[in-house]
Amino acid sequence: MEVLRILFKPEEAELVARMPLTPTSAGRIAKMTGRRKSEVLPLLQALASRGAIIDIHDEERGRSWYCVAPPVVGFFEFSMMRRRSDVDQKALSVAYHEMWETGMDALPTMLEGATTLGRTLVNEEAVAPEVMAETLTWERATEVVADASDWSVSLCYCRHKAEHLGENCDAPMDICMALNGGAAYVVQHELGRRLDKNEALEKLAQARESKLVHIADNVQNNVTWLCSCCGCCCMQLKAINEHGLVNPIRTSPFVARVDDPDKCRGCGRCARRCPIQAISQKGRAPVAGKRPRLLSEVDQDVCIGCGLCVLECRHDALHMVEREQVMITPEGTLERILVQALERGKLQHVVFDTAGGVSMTVLNHLAGAVLRMAPVKRALLSDRLRSRFIGFLAGAAKKGGGARV
Repeated sequence: MEVLRILFKPEEAELVARMPLTPTSAGRIAKMTGRRKSEVLPLLQALASRGAIIDIHDEERGRSWYCVAPPVVGFFEFSMMRRRSDVDQKALSVAYHEMWETGMDALPTMLEGATTLGRTLVNEEAVAPEVMAETLTWERATEVVADASDWSVSLCYCRHKAEHLGENCDAPMDICMALNGGAAYVVQHELGRRLDKNEALEKLAQARESKLVHIADNVQNNVTWLCSCCGCCCMQLKAINEHGLVNPIRTSPFVARVDDPDKCRGCGRCARRCPIQAISQKGRAPVAGKRPRLLSEVDQDVCIGCGLCVLECRHDALHMVEREQVMITPEGTLERILVQALERGKLQHVVFDTAGGVSMTVLNHLAGAVLRMAPVKRALLSDRLRSRFIGFLAGAAKKGGGARV
């Protein structure tokens, strides 16, 4: 409630609470809330300028739509992506800290499910060149950045929040990027500054030099964001370190492995560099005439495949190897949203918005009852049927949604 109090005035909160989740015109929102369009439109525009809601514009058709911004990625990040005076960022940082790290009620909800919001991109210098050459383009940070059509950079939301709490590290602040349509949105709303391709690739190189983890939008096409994260400030990594959540971000297709124990000197550099404490050191069996040594051991169920440990190893004992399990990446944002909603038992809320009236509310409850049935849930979560079902929904949305998609 404190977060909402800081971000929304009472009249704005009343409006947003009654807005549909799907992009909707100002005229329809006015009709749904019993207000005049001339009264609603300035409120929507002011909210969008602060990043409290999302606005979508179709310049060719001269139309605009508005919808409630999700918390992540959404108004949490938008509120801290630049230094601003229209929001009390220190008070907001304290409220975020209490919400995410003390209360712990919201964090599992935001990060639960097999299909995650973000995915790790391996540091390409940690992988053998011949292996990296065969890696899919959307799994390589340099290709993701180079293939984008637009680029922008903003303050790291997590380190900026930590700065207001006096807990930030010395990693670069002006480092997290938005790409493609995400970059255009960030620049339009003055949440960051535009970059050209060379500047964006330089930011990526700076992140590598700073030994940060690349975490990107969990989609194959039209990636909208790529963050450079540290284990001490990043909420996604802290979810592992401090709250014990399992796989809140999708791993890269690689995992670290000590494949030559004889080369490992037990120095612990890899364990200290690991951003999520996935490496421990175990005692070895004593050898006559030699000093006792430790052996580094990677917990492959925890390892996110970032590659920082391999770059830290001075004895060529650690290597990045391909995971046996194939990592599934949704084709686009719409597919990811639909799959996440299906996994979390909330697909009915995406397909049938209760703000659409009585008929939509009835369909929402009916669909929810069907989707909660154990046989239906098991069937839809099977890989083959889920793929076909989500493909059908995504195709229907693209045909009917136009610019909204």
